[in-house]
Amino acid sequence: MSLEDLERKLSRTSRAKSGRKKKAPVLKQQEPEERTAIPEPRKRMKTGVIVGVVVVCILAAAAGVAGMVLWRLSNSANAIELETAIPDEIYRGIPFDMTVQVANNTNSLLQNAAIAITTPEGITVLSTFAGRGSIAEETIGDLGTGSLAKKTFSLIATGEPGTDIPVSVSVDYNLGNSRFEREQKQNVRIAKSPIVLSIAKPDHIVQGSEFEITIEYENQSQFDFQDVVLETQYPASFLFRKASLTPDSLNTMWRLGAVNSGSKGSISITGVLDGVGETQADFGVTISAVFLGKPYPVAEGRSGLTLAPSPIGLGITVNKNPNYVARIGDRLVYTIRYENQSGIALADMVLRADVIGELVDSSSLQTEGLIDPVTHQAIWNANRIPGLRLVEPGASGEVDLEVRLKSTFPIQRAGDKNFSVELQVRVESPSVPYYLSASKTSAAAAVKTKVSGLIFLDARTFHRDAESGIANSGTVPPRVGVPTQYTVHWIVRNYATDVKTAVAEATLEEGVRWTGVVKSSGESVPLFDEDTKTVSWTIDSIPATQGVISDPLEAIFQIELVPSGIWIGQSAPLVGAAKLKATDLFTGLELVSGDLAVTTAVPDDVTVGQSGGKVIP
Repeated sequence: MSLEDLERKLSRTSRAKSGRKKKAPVLKQQEPEERTAIPEPRKRMKTGVIVGVVVVCILAAAAGVAGMVLWRLSNSANAIELETAIPDEIYRGIPFDMTVQVANNTNSLLQNAAIAITTPEGITVLSTFAGRGSIAEETIGDLGTGSLAKKTFSLIATGEPGTDIPVSVSVDYNLGNSRFEREQKQNVRIAKSPIVLSIAKPDHIVQGSEFEITIEYENQSQFDFQDVVLETQYPASFLFRKASLTPDSLNTMWRLGAVNSGSKGSISITGVLDGVGETQADFGVTISAVFLGKPYPVAEGRSGLTLAPSPIGLGITVNKNPNYVARIGDRLVYTIRYENQSGIALADMVLRADVIGELVDSSSLQTEGLIDPVTHQAIWNANRIPGLRLVEPGASGEVDLEVRLKSTFPIQRAGDKNFSVELQVRVESPSVPYYLSASKTSAAAAVKTKVSGLIFLDARTFHRDAESGIANSGTVPPRVGVPTQYTVHWIVRNYATDVKTAVAEATLEEGVRWTGVVKSSGESVPLFDEDTKTVSWTIDSIPATQGVISDPLEAIFQIELVPSGIWIGQSAPLVGAAKLKATDLFTGLELVSGDLAVTTAVPDDVTVGQSGGKVIP
């Protein structure tokens, strides 16, 4: 069947339920006790309607499908006869027709009649709007005594070969003001896939070494596919190198165009598996046929990949720690250790390393090797490290690479969080052991270093604080024996990671009283412990970038000082140094911040001035 013929058939199918007028409620038909002509609607509720149903196999769009099978439930001359024709063999991904015929052999007029089919996932109505499983309906209008109507629906099978898919066929109609329906289900078996797939790959793949996978396909049906797409599903650690046919998208998709009956083809893909510590990986292929702009699966294949140990061992530590967690502005010293495990001497070994991440200060790279000024790649070869000229079996060595992280997080939007730095290392030698089918011996390794977040506490104190809405009484400068009130603001900003259980604490100094006046922009407020004179503010969680992109969290509490004579001419202490602790949800580390103790000098309150904080008699 040509695409033009298919589109003409679909145009008849596309007038589905969404375009019909609202129906009266549908009542399921009941079998009568004896065969009579269809009565009036009121009587019908007692006696029912005689309906004969015939289900016949589906007629495929693929040329050459022979034979039909009929399922006939009733053939009464005084009945509504429903016949359904489908082909006797369904191929996955090849369109086929379902023809439904209704004959009115009763003495009554069937009004506003319609034929509908309902398909679950595995068989889909072929159209531009259908999804996984669908409903299609065609109206046939009024059906007089002795008349018949026929409608054809275009479908496509997407389920697995060898499975049975239940397709529902129904006819519904009006008798007077009542509406009736008859439904019949029939399992449709998907015989096989028209395109056969095979995947050829090495028995064992050396981690870090190039290998080749060949995908072969053959159309063993009588159907000519006009638009076929092949897609691959790579393991997460797979690095694509090249393919015998240039990919059309993301190194994973090839548009094969027409794949006619009997035609075959192949694609070879070369790549590297860099899954450090992995022993198994999974490679998948899907072939789909495109009809009316939508892809429908035709064939699928999967192959397990077995990874053998690399002939060159690689190990990486950061600041002498394989699990190091960095901090903003940190200095990272990478130590790369290599060992020849191939069993032969490896000549002219070359190591290459790339430090990747937004926080990397590329200008700070230092090493005894070379630094490419354009790519910032570090390279070690025999010219710089003489020992790489010939590495004997079992021999090992190490090289270092130093880099600094930027001092600020590059936060531009709320999603800028959970930063990390990755070192990717690759080593190669033109010497190849006898057991490898490769042009060179190679290995690869990588280590990702998380960068912990940053939380910040800013403590500010005011006497005149109208903006907070809290009125402070007392004199400025503070006077011995006279109460003077102040408000303390704790402002919290969180930068690059989500945190939980953030707790800010500080202790009130001698002569300072907690007034109980508190405010907060969050859900919790500061609390006071009379026994320890400790003010604490607990925040359950703080999202990353709170106070950087959005407003910070802020809490305010009021205190009252009655100065003693020992502070005359000096600034009296109010609150001790504040400390904030929180748990970093990205790294699991504890984040700590703090601010200095505050006195009556209150430098944040510009109305007090230099002398306004000194206690007077």
